Amino acid sequence: MSMKDDFYIPQYLDEPERFLFFTIDEAIVLIGPIFVCWMLNFILTGLVLGPAFLILLRKFKGSEQSNIARYAAYWYLPEEISKMEATPPSCIREFVG
Repeated sequence: MSMKDDFYIPQYLDEPERFLFFTIDEAIVLIGPIFVCWMLNFILTGLVLGPAFLILLRKFKGSEQSNIARYAAYWYLPEEISKMEATPPSCIREFVG
């Protein structure tokens, strides 16, 4: 057995961990409703809700702006909650000078 077989080396440094074809959060969103509905004996409902939630999650994450929730927290939540150190408070709309 070679060293290449022992370790997975990602192609990019920021490549997320995957479970089958999905990232970990996508796998949880897909498998969670299926499992819960299976336990409640609503199998077909789970088979519909799981992929629907996966599609919604992918649309929410987006391809270009995966931090949309963080951006929304910056603009709409108070400064004490959104605490971003590298940016000024969102209540300051204009800068002098």
